[in-house]
Amino acid sequence: ICTHLNPQSDFPDAGFETFEKYYLTKYGIQICNLSQPLLDVDHTSGRLNLLTPRHVNRKGVALPTTSEETKRAKRENLQQKQILVPELCTIHPFPASLWRKAVCLPTILYRINALLLADQLRLCVAREVGLGLNKLPQGKMNA
Repeated sequence: ICTHLNPQSDFPDAGFETFEKYYLTKYGIQICNLSQPLLDVDHTSGRLNLLTPRHVNRKGVALPTTSEETKRAKRENLQQKQILVPELCTIHPFPASLWRKAVCLPTILYRINALLLADQLRLCVAREVGLGLNKLPQGKMNA
């Protein structure tokens, strides 16, 4: 909660004077309570693929590293933050712990699919070439 900010505070983008004018101009929404403190919220990461390292983007290119000073400056800069007006927000009763698990599902399913494909290929090689076992022994898991 940013007690030092309200809808009449200066908007970080030069195109708008205040948060109130931003929402009125851009969305046609009139804010009723002009004295309410604003909310500094964390965004949901667009990087939900847990199969690639954090320092690599989707295309495999290394991301630039930043110093602690740069990170701190970005956190302090209003243009780098998501500041919201509370009366325009809706609370979704979705626990964060469940959200973190749901975010992992695509990665888990991708991994299971890859393992099933590998086993299918192993079985095909075992049958066609006669190399390896057609059927793995029950109850034994190799690490």
